[in-house]
Amino acid sequence: MLGKLAERMRASTLLDFEREAQLKGFGPGLGAAIDGSPELRAALKGPRDVGSAFALEWATLVLGRARALMADITARGALLVSTDAIICPEGLDLRCEGLTALESVGSSMRLEYRADAVFIARARLHALLRKVENLSPAEPVLGRDDTWAVVRVARQGTSESEKDFAQTLLTCLREGRDVAPPRIRKRRLTAEAAVRERKSIHSVVEDEVRTGFSWDNKRKQLDRDCNPFTQNTDTAPYRTLSRLEAGERQRQVREGSARPKKSRVAAHKVEKALALLRGGKSVRAVAKELELARATVGDIKKRAGVGPVQPGEGGTGE
Repeated sequence: MLGKLAERMRASTLLDFEREAQLKGFGPGLGAAIDGSPELRAALKGPRDVGSAFALEWATLVLGRARALMADITARGALLVSTDAIICPEGLDLRCEGLTALESVGSSMRLEYRADAVFIARARLHALLRKVENLSPAEPVLGRDDTWAVVRVARQGTSESEKDFAQTLLTCLREGRDVAPPRIRKRRLTAEAAVRERKSIHSVVEDEVRTGFSWDNKRKQLDRDCNPFTQNTDTAPYRTLSRLEAGERQRQVREGSARPKKSRVAAHKVEKALALLRGGKSVRAVAKELELARATVGDIKKRAGVGPVQPGEGGTGE
């Protein structure tokens, strides 16, 4: 077992509230109104209740040991490590203390797939690809074009089937950019979802969904402007919690779920930034030299009218 040994979560009270409201003579819809308000929704949530078998010491010990083994193997040069598999260059020597520890309990690193290339957008969104000319006649594939065949995918956070995701990825690789098509997802509403959306229980609803390839910020990208369909970039762990939180905040700003924070910049830094910008330096170069956020330098450039803020340079309009 990994992580917590046992936990009991309180169920949502949304259904109970809707039922009681209608028994008291209120019309349907109060549950949906509550679900649409963060304040009212938070008021309905009870405290978390862990079970009697919850043992924080054991959970920490088990998970800490698992991560230590993963770190040992990752350090050998793996491209990606998850709890059940790794992706690494062929011929990589994985012999280390971590592998010996796995073998001591009957586990190992069994070869399951060979590939000519790997696409990694984030930890659980990746694919193994084979060149078409290297495929054997009976080798199963999820999708193919004139150049590549997709033989294995992980697609957490998407609503596409494995074959649909394979075709989406191949199209994006051909175009060299994110051109994931919108797809229609059908689902039946549970009782709670029906209350939330003011529809009949078990009714079929259709949603337009689209696979997103954005980075998950679990590690820091060394080149945040990297195009995953034409380039690659190394990553590194965040050194402090504040840097991790800043990375998560930046992701929310890019997705439109948060607004950029306004920070005070010392006057001498503003003057220095303007001098560098007028001298022809890019927003990225100025931000790196003065240790400022690119969005901050973009705002300075925009307010001073030094020139247009290009896409990807930051600024309040991004």
